[in-house]
Parts: sequence; structure tokens; C-alpha cells
Amino acid sequence: MRRVLADSTFLRVYLLLALALLLTFGLGLLGVALVDQVRREAHREQLAEAPMRLLAERLSALPPAAHGGWLDAQGQRLDMRASVGPLEEAELGYFSRLRLARGKVLVQPQDDQGWRLLSLLPGSERLLRVELTNLSEHQLRGLTELLGEWLTAVSPPPARPGSERLAGGSLPVSLEEAPPGGLDDYQLRRLTDGEVVIQLLPGRWSVAIYLALQERSGDASWLMIGPVQAFEPMPDRCSCCWC
Repeated sequence: MRRVLADSTFLRVYLLLALALLLTFGLGLLGVALVDQVRREAHREQLAEAPMRLLAERLSALPPAAHGGWLDAQGQRLDMRASVGPLEEAELGYFSRLRLARGKVLVQPQDDQGWRLLSLLPGSERLLRVELTNLSEHQLRGLTELLGEWLTAVSPPPARPGSERLAGGSLPVSLEEAPPGGLDDYQLRRLTDGEVVIQLLPGRWSVAIYLALQERSGDASWLMIGPVQAFEPMPDRCSCCWC
């Protein structure tokens, strides 16, 4: 067999081509996996951006002495652990600090389970740290209520500087003068009663979140968040996920 391979130029070329194809196929799979991982991390950061901005904005309006108590209360409310401290105490690399300085949110997997979210407070070197196991419906409702409370308190429409700052991220946040369409009577009654309504949108793996806000003037506005789309892996896979 060795003599046949040694004497046959065609077989040698054929084997080299086969090896080249296998190598190309392996590099292609590796490239797809790397791109998919980068897209997945970017999707997580987009989901975390608006909640972290909200918490950071609320903290920046409080005196530093009140940060700990407020974060403890929100931690119990939202089933998470939150703290704030100097940026120098965090063990972060150069590129992580650079991304934080540019206003990005860092999402780090924890050794045991869950995620660690990091964000700088506006105009300071104080680092907000949030640790949670996963993102549940209870947390989505709590964060939406927290956003609604803040928007109601900051200023009357049409100013709403808070919604503009949050809408500057990747997650759509808007205030409308009319109730959202596509809700059934039961959902509209819950919305009118002041409950948070989470709507599953057909066609794609996405949700939209709604909350009715009562203005000081007596008028009503409608807070709309989303649609929030699930992560879609590369075409060679057939499943979608949220993290």
C-alpha cells in the first residue's frame, strides 16, 4: 500500500486535497463558534444595558451614604445582590476599564452560576456591581415598575429626560399617549389597574412590556419596553435562547 501511494502522484494530490478540505471545514466551524460567542456576549450586554442604566441613574440622584440601604431594598425587591464601590478595588483589565469608561455594561459569568453586571455611575469613578442567577419574569416586572416610578417622579411629559437617557441604549423604551395595540380585554384591564403586562409577540422569539403611568396632572401615559428579542444563533443551529 505504501508503494502504491509513493508511486501514485494522483493519490498523493487527492489525499492533500482531502486534508485541506478537512482543515478548511474545521477552521470554518471554529470561526462560526467564535462569531456566535461574540454575538451572544453582545446580546447579553444589550439586555443588561437598560436595567443597569436605570439603577445607576437612581443611585446618582441619592447621596453616597444612602446607596447601601437603597441597594439592599432593591436587592430584596428584585431577587439580586447589588453593591457600589470604588473602581480601583475591582480586578479588571485595561480593556474592561476602557469599555466601562465609554459607558458600556460588562457581563461576566460567575464561577458557580449566574452573572455579574458592572457599570460606572454617571460622572464618577464609582462602580455598580449586580449579581443575579438569571433574569426571571418577577425581575422584569420589578424593573419595569422601578422605571415607571422614576419616570413619574423626574418630570412631566413631554420633557422626560429619564426615558431619553434609557432609550439611548439598544433596548427600545418609549412613552405613548395611547394604550398599546394587540392586547386582549383581560390584559388591557390589568394594564389599566396599574399592573405590568408582558406580551409574547408572534412570529419571533420576543416580548414587549407595558405599564400605565399616572401623571401628576391626572393624565395617563403608557410605558412601552421592547420588543426584546431572543438570541438567535448562527443558521447552522435551530434553537433560540435568551442568554
